[in-house]
Amino acid sequence: MNSRYIFIPIEVKARELAAKTLMAAQLADFGFDVVIGCLPEMIGYVGKMPRGVFIDNSITTVNKQQIDYLRKLGNAVVAWCEEGLVILDEEFYVKRRVSEEVLAAIDMFFAWGENQANAIARRFPEHAHKIRLTGNPRLDLLVEPYTRALNGKSDEIRQEFGDFVLINTSFGIYNNYFGTDFYLDKMIWNRGSVDVAHEKYCRDYYAHTRDNFFYFSKLVKSVSERYPRQQFVLRPHPSENHQYWHDLVKGCPNVRVVARGGPVEWLKACKLLIQTSCMTGLEGYLAGARVINYSPNPSPIYEPEIIRKVGIEVGSLDELHAIMDKFLEEDNVSFSKEGDESFLGSYIANYRKSPASRLIANELINVILPADVSRFDRFLALMNWKIKNWNIAAKQALKNIFTRLDNSAEQYWQQKCSGIALDEIEMLLQGFVKAGNLTSGITCARVGASQTLYRVFTPTQ
Repeated sequence: MNSRYIFIPIEVKARELAAKTLMAAQLADFGFDVVIGCLPEMIGYVGKMPRGVFIDNSITTVNKQQIDYLRKLGNAVVAWCEEGLVILDEEFYVKRRVSEEVLAAIDMFFAWGENQANAIARRFPEHAHKIRLTGNPRLDLLVEPYTRALNGKSDEIRQEFGDFVLINTSFGIYNNYFGTDFYLDKMIWNRGSVDVAHEKYCRDYYAHTRDNFFYFSKLVKSVSERYPRQQFVLRPHPSENHQYWHDLVKGCPNVRVVARGGPVEWLKACKLLIQTSCMTGLEGYLAGARVINYSPNPSPIYEPEIIRKVGIEVGSLDELHAIMDKFLEEDNVSFSKEGDESFLGSYIANYRKSPASRLIANELINVILPADVSRFDRFLALMNWKIKNWNIAAKQALKNIFTRLDNSAEQYWQQKCSGIALDEIEMLLQGFVKAGNLTSGITCARVGASQTLYRVFTPTQ
């Protein structure tokens, strides 16, 4: 049977909240009943709710147990990959980010564009029929009509920070929340098959990121000192150790470290974006921001070509200073070829044509739930999942006692998804409904006694 219920988990609030709220609004406009909220709490609640379709964030081996659990509860599972827009190396991407077992278990996969779709289809041709070229809702926020729903947030940011330069970091591989060796000790090994070539690639990528991290740290101090009257806002990546950046800018009164909010409203509010080979550079370009890609350690292997095509690329602090001197004094620097978006074609499906959120909603109409699952089987699946997580929690508690980690895993989840308030969802929904001329009755309400889960629906549902 087809389902009226859709579950949309949020793993990283800053990255996903606005886009997934738009996705929820589109689905409610189609007549679906949507539950949106933080991933850990949603997994705990899903066993108590009607069966539906779960939209997963990725298709790595890490997701396999979760997807098996969801299917044992009688849910269908579809997915996209949050990291799939910019692919450095096709073989590396497929090994780390795509699990054949997960592809076999899901019903549909929504690709950012042809590059990602082809990379997966070439490696797993037997699952190519599950791939849909829809694009991703995050890109809907960068074009009309839905980008205008975020104008109010951008105005509030400008009122608070004035005429600011945005500095975006993306060094989670080295400056990780769990320590600078976490990637080498844990992350290399927990996704996909790891052979000698794969391990070497990962270690070389780590070294490249580490070097760029220290180059970028010098950049932050340099621009603060050189332009004392210019306000800078540094936004660290959600997976990073934010305290490093707070400590770095002590004594820099014109630099503020701010982690709140989504990227699009900040990109629309800033006068200039400085970043290093990050997807935010592409998002900034699409949002109309002036973009500088700081690349003091250039590499065609570890830096995506598409990011080098947006804005201006500089390779040293002297080059950066020369560009900023001219820009801040005269504001007549040419940052890109106006209107030239031809290079986006293979990366982004349906860009400026049809909203990805609308296309995905239309595809979900056709998803069929697995055969009905008995109450006993659902109860058994739920209890097995709880026992497994109790065991994990008990082991973590013991580990914390002896290593004094102070619940670091829980604190990390708080950093990535620090809570979602009802009024946040309501304000976003109102903006998207108005901008997109969606059903005016779309509303939301808290799910039971949950802290971060909300039902998005139309009153007739």
